[in-house]
Amino acid sequence: GKSAIFTRDPAYVVGTTLVVGRLGQQQRVYESESMRQIGQGRPTLDLTGEPGAVTEGGDIIIIGEKKLAVGIGQRTTAAGLEKLRQAFPDYEFIAVPHADLHLDVLFTMVGEKKCLADLSQLPKAFITYLRNDGFTVIEADPAEQPTLGCNVVCVGDNKVIAVKENAATNQRLREHGVEVIEVSMPNIIKWGGGPRCMTCPTHRELV
Repeated sequence: GKSAIFTRDPAYVVGTTLVVGRLGQQQRVYESESMRQIGQGRPTLDLTGEPGAVTEGGDIIIIGEKKLAVGIGQRTTAAGLEKLRQAFPDYEFIAVPHADLHLDVLFTMVGEKKCLADLSQLPKAFITYLRNDGFTVIEADPAEQPTLGCNVVCVGDNKVIAVKENAATNQRLREHGVEVIEVSMPNIIKWGGGPRCMTCPTHRELV
């Protein structure tokens, strides 16, 4: 199905481990198989056999060394988050309740200690946590939430790929020193995804 273009969701990386998650929609379950093949020969955690323990990559956002924000919304479940905490006891997982499909529709990282957020849709306690931890929080234009203004993909420190149509949010990013590479993708937006949704990093290194 068309959801297969959104490669972010079936798998994600925690440390050096590729996690193949259980997807929330039955018609997307087959996508996990390709991710299991990618994981051959490297540390892999397969959560696809855990009933009810849904984790999708759109809800998993690395915000620091051994620190991840995990959205609990329409897809990822509290049981899925608990599986991650059990598997990675040395990591801090911060639960972020939300009402949207995935957390990365409302929040993404754009640089070291710098993030883009829809303040109208995120828990105030989470925003307070970020600011107290020294993060610069760039406020996305809430009017661009339907066109996924927050769903940018970070390709370097202070460098992102963003949807061209989200002019106001992109301008706010630039005002905070972020280089914005704009790509027009009206049809992708209609299907409910953006630049971050379409990418799935399978290896991560500290830089």
